[in-house]
Amino acid sequence: MPHCKALYNHLFVDVQGFYAPCCFYKEKKKHSYKDLSWHDYHNSDYMNSIRKNMLDGWDKGCSDCEELEKQSLSSYRHVVEMFCESDEPKIEYIEISCSNKCNIRCRMCGPDFSSKWAETLEVVVPKIENFKQFLSQIDTTHIKVIKYLGGEPFITPEIKILLDWMLTLPNPVKFYCNTNLTLFPKKHIDTLSKFEQVIIGYSIDGVGIVNDYIRQDSNWKIVEQNLELWEKSKDVLNLKSYVQTTVQAYNFHNLSELKSICDKYELPHSAWKIFGPKELTLDALPQNYIDAHTNEYSKQFIKDYKYNSELNTQLIEKTKQQDRLLQTNIADFIPELAEFITETE
Repeated sequence: MPHCKALYNHLFVDVQGFYAPCCFYKEKKKHSYKDLSWHDYHNSDYMNSIRKNMLDGWDKGCSDCEELEKQSLSSYRHVVEMFCESDEPKIEYIEISCSNKCNIRCRMCGPDFSSKWAETLEVVVPKIENFKQFLSQIDTTHIKVIKYLGGEPFITPEIKILLDWMLTLPNPVKFYCNTNLTLFPKKHIDTLSKFEQVIIGYSIDGVGIVNDYIRQDSNWKIVEQNLELWEKSKDVLNLKSYVQTTVQAYNFHNLSELKSICDKYELPHSAWKIFGPKELTLDALPQNYIDAHTNEYSKQFIKDYKYNSELNTQLIEKTKQQDRLLQTNIADFIPELAEFITETE
């Protein structure tokens, strides 16, 4: 049966202060940091029931990892295993999101993770209060890795609070985050150099104007310039970097170009299929589009592909709605898809 160390050696808290077994877990029950300490949450009936379910098979909330592993793809369970070594229940790896502050609007994202989307849609997203006090309540005795989520981590005001707190920890720790590469955090490099290791995932979902479309308000030239700045910082930082891609309807045709960027900079490509919104999954793409853009690299992502006409209709409608809202036209950025997206079978 699958053993996941996220259930024993991991702490995840989202931007609103709710715990979950990990960032991938579905069917989340709303346990707030205001009501429970990590220790109480970790030992709750809720968490114990998930552990019990995993002894007999996959817990239903772990369906994304289950699906990925069925297709022989890497899952988040494998990521956690890289960072957690102990067989005892103690915190080795934490993921914290305390702010949705972000300067772009990704097509697959929303207000919970992007303040710019929140502003556009006029939505208010609560966040963790008194972040410094919240950090002080975490048992740091065995922590090895701290992943800071966003928003865009390097524009949140809380990033300095986190980095300063990390410098006070009793053991060497690794700092981990994903960045949209719209900026290079020069003012934080000296602090980052003091950690055991810096792990940076470059969130890149398209090359050139495909990037500019999927990641609205982002500019590919700036993205690549900042990637190069990070790579040049390897002499200062003990930097482990890679490209993180969300494989989706808007970039299936572009995956080979993404892999070429990885090869150019000698970077691993961590490409995970999107699970939601459902209309952005590959099943929303017509069979003839899939056939036209399947190659040696992209074929690994269509092992379970099954065209869904309802999702295709939703993809068309979502694209039209977002293009109107963001004053864009998919035909100007992804003509390959614009040509196919209105076809029916």
